[in-house]
Amino acid sequence: MTRLIRFLTANSFAALMLLASVAILNSVIRLVAPFVIDRTAGVELFEQRYLDHPIITALHILPGLLFLLIGPFQFRPRLRQRLPGLHRIMGRVFILCGLLSAGSVMWLVIAFPALGGGLTIAMIWVFAPWMIWALVQAYRSIRARNVPAHRVWMIRAYAVGLAVATIRLLGSIGGVAFGYDLLQHFQWYMLFGLSLHVAGTEALMHLRGLLPLRKSATNMARNREAA
Repeated sequence: MTRLIRFLTANSFAALMLLASVAILNSVIRLVAPFVIDRTAGVELFEQRYLDHPIITALHILPGLLFLLIGPFQFRPRLRQRLPGLHRIMGRVFILCGLLSAGSVMWLVIAFPALGGGLTIAMIWVFAPWMIWALVQAYRSIRARNVPAHRVWMIRAYAVGLAVATIRLLGSIGGVAFGYDLLQHFQWYMLFGLSLHVAGTEALMHLRGLLPLRKSATNMARNREAA
């Protein structure tokens, strides 16, 4: 178990960047789709939703793209230590983009015909508020100079946002290996992907000793000095 934790810690940045790149590529495709798809040629419902709602699509995808891109760098100790000012600026952008993306997706699933219907809508309205709450708690924690709590809440928020990449990967694997198409079974892939990220993140933080949070006077004093 110790070796597994060391391996995950040593390769966490590469793993996050690899997973984030899947979601980033998907986001770029959604953004450029209105400019390259010929509407007269016939468009699937999945793509048509984005074409019919370009504003809400941009409000969700643009902040989400920045959120996914910034995340891996925010968790790099070297960046925090060598460029603390840049880390703070990127952290503010990260939180703002996360709030915009999570808030807009709650609107998006109501405006769009949601793939998976009611179950998809219900999951969005559970996990998106959780992501928003995590970002708010992350901001409150760092304002209180509680660095360990800030780190935990930032990880929780990013885990939810990054789940979109895992959902896509699961859909691709399930479609090729078992014939379960992503679009036809989207709600189940979403349920598994989001649950995996939330539960897996909590388990990994426990294994790495980040949880449970201890708010002793000694730790709080050290956090103030470090900040």
